[in-house]
Amino acid sequence: MNVAEQYANDVLSGKILAGELIKLSAKRFLNDLKRDDIYFDELEANRLINFAENHCLLWEDRWRGVPVQMKPWMCFVLQQVYGWFRKDSGYRRIRKVYVQVAKKNAKSTLVGIVANYHLFADQRIQTPSIYVGANNEDQAKICVNITGKIIENSPDLYEYVIDGTVDIFNYKEKIVNVVHRDRDGFIKALPKESNNKTDKTAGGKHGINCSLGIIDEYAMADSDGVLSALESSQAARAEPLIFCITTAGFKQNGPCYQQLRRVGIEILEGRMEDDSYLPFIYEHDKGDDIYDDKIWIKSNPNLGVSVYPDFLRGQLTKAKNEACIVTGK
Repeated sequence: MNVAEQYANDVLSGKILAGELIKLSAKRFLNDLKRDDIYFDELEANRLINFAENHCLLWEDRWRGVPVQMKPWMCFVLQQVYGWFRKDSGYRRIRKVYVQVAKKNAKSTLVGIVANYHLFADQRIQTPSIYVGANNEDQAKICVNITGKIIENSPDLYEYVIDGTVDIFNYKEKIVNVVHRDRDGFIKALPKESNNKTDKTAGGKHGINCSLGIIDEYAMADSDGVLSALESSQAARAEPLIFCITTAGFKQNGPCYQQLRRVGIEILEGRMEDDSYLPFIYEHDKGDDIYDDKIWIKSNPNLGVSVYPDFLRGQLTKAKNEACIVTGK
């Protein structure tokens, strides 16, 4: 049994505590395994996992130099992204992924691993063009920097830099571009002009031919300009992928909440169909007591690994105290 299937079973049995929307994701996965128009290729599903654990090292703080260990929830996400195929075309099934998870749950690391796998090792993609978008270009460059830092601190990947196959470009001590010469590929931030709120064809206008589009913190976006730019630039790609990862945010009228999140819930609840869209929404359920540390794992699947109960307890205490000052209670 693959890790994704085991995780789905553990969620539904209650062995892993999860919110209702992740339970629906688990049910969808197990039901899809029974379909005859698509198939799950375990070998393909494991390629990214093996790449991450065998070749990628973490780079920040106490984890510097520590090999990546993909946790079951990460495998549940990524094995599905790369393991599902359509029988009629032989192409990958998934073209858009939405991951909503609380802060400090290794979000940036997950993005860095996906980007580096796409650039270095995804043999199904020719000329990998990876664009990172966010609410502004500076924020997007933070993700590119993290991706480059993983390369610099992973000997197997940095070997390509040493022999001249891969170039890492810096600006003011930050990595802003990674180029793989042998594969004619790169990782860079989406150009500022492509974030235009009113020009949804910006991606095509500026010659972007994106194979992987990554959007960070989409919950804070005011418009869908970045998403539209990336999607419109992928028309010529046989297996394009949009990977959107975000914390929950507060802009309930924004495009993330009104489009990606809402459509994702409709799909999980069976009211809409989109076989190419894969939503994962890690959050508490309505009625949960947020001060009950037993349920924190619902929105923090990396609890005890990259985020700890003491940190969450401190954040809740801070928020409660600030609310008391505002309300005078």
